[in-house]
Amino acid sequence: MTNGSGFRHRAIGRRQFLGGVGALGLTAALAACSSPAGGAKAGDGPVTLTWWSWLSNAPALAKAYEKQYPNVKIQFTQVPGGTPAYTKYGAALRAGSGAADVLQIEYQELPQFASEGHIVDMTSYVKKYMAGFPDFTKRMVTYQGKIWGAPIDLDPMMLLYRPDTLQKHSIPVPTTWTDFASAAKTLHEADPSKYMTFFAPNNGGRMMGMLWQGGATPFEDQGNGTWKIDFTSTAAKQVMNFWGDLIKAGYVKVDTDFTPAWGNSIANGVYATDVGAIWSPTYEIGPYLKKAGYKWKAAVMPQWDASNPLQSMWGGLSFAVTDQCKNPAAAAQFATWLGTNKTALESHGTAGGLYCASKDFANTAAFTSGMPVLGGQKENQLVSTIIPTLEKSMFQWSPWTQYAYGQLQAQMQDAVTGKITYNQALANVQASVVQTAKQQGYKVA
Repeated sequence: MTNGSGFRHRAIGRRQFLGGVGALGLTAALAACSSPAGGAKAGDGPVTLTWWSWLSNAPALAKAYEKQYPNVKIQFTQVPGGTPAYTKYGAALRAGSGAADVLQIEYQELPQFASEGHIVDMTSYVKKYMAGFPDFTKRMVTYQGKIWGAPIDLDPMMLLYRPDTLQKHSIPVPTTWTDFASAAKTLHEADPSKYMTFFAPNNGGRMMGMLWQGGATPFEDQGNGTWKIDFTSTAAKQVMNFWGDLIKAGYVKVDTDFTPAWGNSIANGVYATDVGAIWSPTYEIGPYLKKAGYKWKAAVMPQWDASNPLQSMWGGLSFAVTDQCKNPAAAAQFATWLGTNKTALESHGTAGGLYCASKDFANTAAFTSGMPVLGGQKENQLVSTIIPTLEKSMFQWSPWTQYAYGQLQAQMQDAVTGKITYNQALANVQASVVQTAKQQGYKVA
């Protein structure tokens, strides 16, 4: 999941690269790749790799890898997800020592780590295998023409809803945001103790996903160190004013997500929907419910324009190799295995609650399994219908994504409390992000 700073916690914990590349095939393929810093591969002799991750299934994956490659020892350290993890990474990387060989890094964070020179260009290791992933996935791990992480999963945003609440008030599952607004009015006026959903100004990741799904493109790398930054587009204003109007009318409640009070509201049925992601049933809803409360379902996100459907993500993770790694080839092989090996895919899909990016995920038992929190609904199969639309997205992450999250949080907190308008909040985000980019030596078109 993603915390208030936009990072997803997995403490919780969310085919192989070529269709059917087995353990020996992957080893041989990686052995043929050049290493920018040299180093041993899994088949070259005893190797010890250090790995930091917040995946709940990581210890089991480390053991599975060691079993497959007896000459490799994985020294795993569980790190807290989100801001604490990235703070730990940054301190060790900037110090020049003490960082793990392999780090779990979400897609939105890769450009920052890459621009700082602390992770290894993995293009030579993984490029030839990217045909085994949706094209969109490659874009998520590519920055300035180079691949910086081995992709693991895709996290499309979804609408989670309570059928019992909607049916009680004869509200159909909304397929457009116009329908959603109408439903919010109907529900709250019929029962003032209920809200269609919540708006969390503390969560930059969720808000960025909303902007993305609304057609906004806050970042565009135009090459040669020049970026277009746009938080004040018509699409961005439409999205944020939409939520502002519902909040002002009282139909949507402002709430701080991932807090005890918010969890109690989920448990007590205060919210009829959750504008979340594929991992939300496992990490936003499930922890707060007893099995008798497993009444939620998942649906495709409502659309702004039904004739031009758009999808977005909230999250998505990769594994990157640090510049402190003495065996980058072996580390890259391990990172690749985590996103391609069938054992790993099964583990991610069950214990980890992920929708794996590899196309071979569709051939696993985890892909077809039902989600308990959703009453057995096969959420992965629903997500598979979303991927083609997601493929059309040209959304990009920037070296200042985390800073932008913080600015969104600060400005939207002022907007929901009425101190400034939503348009002014976006204008303030725009100004601060542009200033930061220029201070770091980038040109802004």
